[in-house]
Amino acid sequence: MQNKPFDMICNILFLLPYAENAALVNKHQKIDDLYLIRAIVDFSIRALELFIEGNLQAFDPQVGENLCQIRAYKLFHLSKKWLCSAETLTEFHHEIERFKIYKLQIEDVICGWENAIKQAAVYNQQLDGVEKISDFLSRHQLLFSLQQEFAFIIACYFLTYFNIRKDDLPIAMNLEHITREFHISKYRANRLTHRYQQLICKLGCHFILKIAEELPADLGYAELLPKLCLISDEDRMVLPCYTVSQIIFYHSIQKKIPVLLVVQRIDQSSAFKSDLVYFLLVGKEETIDYDLVNSNSQALDYCMVVTGEILHEQESIEHYVRRILAENPLKIILANTASHPQYSGKRLEALRNNPFLLISDSNEIAAQHTDNLINLRRYALESGCSQQNRTLFFLRHIYANKLKDEIKQLQLKYQGEAYDAYAMLNP
Repeated sequence: MQNKPFDMICNILFLLPYAENAALVNKHQKIDDLYLIRAIVDFSIRALELFIEGNLQAFDPQVGENLCQIRAYKLFHLSKKWLCSAETLTEFHHEIERFKIYKLQIEDVICGWENAIKQAAVYNQQLDGVEKISDFLSRHQLLFSLQQEFAFIIACYFLTYFNIRKDDLPIAMNLEHITREFHISKYRANRLTHRYQQLICKLGCHFILKIAEELPADLGYAELLPKLCLISDEDRMVLPCYTVSQIIFYHSIQKKIPVLLVVQRIDQSSAFKSDLVYFLLVGKEETIDYDLVNSNSQALDYCMVVTGEILHEQESIEHYVRRILAENPLKIILANTASHPQYSGKRLEALRNNPFLLISDSNEIAAQHTDNLINLRRYALESGCSQQNRTLFFLRHIYANKLKDEIKQLQLKYQGEAYDAYAMLNP
C-alpha cells in the first residue's frame, strides 16, 4: 500500500490531467489551462448539484475494471453522510457555493490574462516564463482546496456522463464527447479520463480498507487486505473481487444497509418473454445473513442494487423465489463474485484466479480464504451462478439508488411483470 487517504493533499490539481510538477512553458499554454480549469469547475458544480438532489444514477461510472460494488457502496455511504440531515445538507450547499465563488475568481484571472496577452509584443517573464502548474495557480490564488469525497463524486459523474452504455451497463468512454465539451485534444481527454479512473480506484480501495477494520478481527481482512491491494493496468489501484464483495456485504449486514436483489427472468422457451422479481434484503441481528423484508414497510432512503438475470424454462415466480431463498441470497451473490476474475487486466493476469498466491503458504487465514474462494467458484458453476450456467442467478451490475425510485422504475419498465418476492410469499 502507498499513502493513506489522510496523507493525500486534495486540491484542484486532483481534477486536472497532469502531475503536480507539470510545467507550463508559455502564455498560450497557461491561458488554455485556465480555460480548462474553468470548464472543469463548471462541470463540477453540475455534478455536486445533481448529487445533492439524490440522483445517484448519474454516478455510475465506467472505470475499466470489475469492481462496481466498491463505487456503489462508497456512493451509498456518501449519500447517507451528506443527504440525510439538515446540517450536512447545509454544509454541502456551502461547498457548492465555494465552487461558484472559485469559478468567478478564475474568470477574473482569465480576463486579466486575455488583456495582457493582447498587449504583449515581446517576451514577458510573467507571461512566458516556465513554471510548475502548482506554482502558477498559487501565484494567482487559484490552488483551490476540496474534500476528497467531493473529488470522488465529481470524478464519478464525469465517468458516467461521458460513458457509453450497452443494456444499461457502462462499457467504454466517449473521448470525442469529452473533447467537444471541454475543447481539448483527444490525447488530453484520454489523460483526464485516466486521471479520474485512477482517483476513483485509489479512494475506493482506501474506503474498503477502512470499513474492513470494522468487521470482526477473526475474519482476517485487516491483515490480508493491504497485501492484496495492488496496481493494475493504467496504474489503477485494485482489490480482488470476491474478497471485496465479502467485506461489502458482510459490512452491509452488520450496518443493516438494505440490498435490493433484482432478477430479470428470461424464459428460454420464448426469446421475447421475460419478467422480473426483486428481493429487498436487510441484515439479520448478530448474524452474517439477510432477511427478506417488506419494501412497503421500510423507512429506507437509499439502497445497494444488485442486478442480474436467470435463464429458465417456464418456472413459476413463486417457485423461483423459494429456490433463491433456499439457496441463500448472500451465498448466490458471493458465488458470482467468486466465479469472476479476481483481478482484471494484463498486469495481474497471473493472479486472476487466486489473489492469495502472493501470501505465504503458511498463512492460515489466507489458506482458509483460498479454500472458500475455490469452493464457492465450484458452487457457482454447478448451481447456475456463472456465465456458463445462468440457471440460478448471474450477476450483471451493482450500483446505488433511492429504494423507492428503483422499485418505481422497475414497475414502470416491467408493467404487470415486476414482482415483489416478499409479496409473493405473503399475499
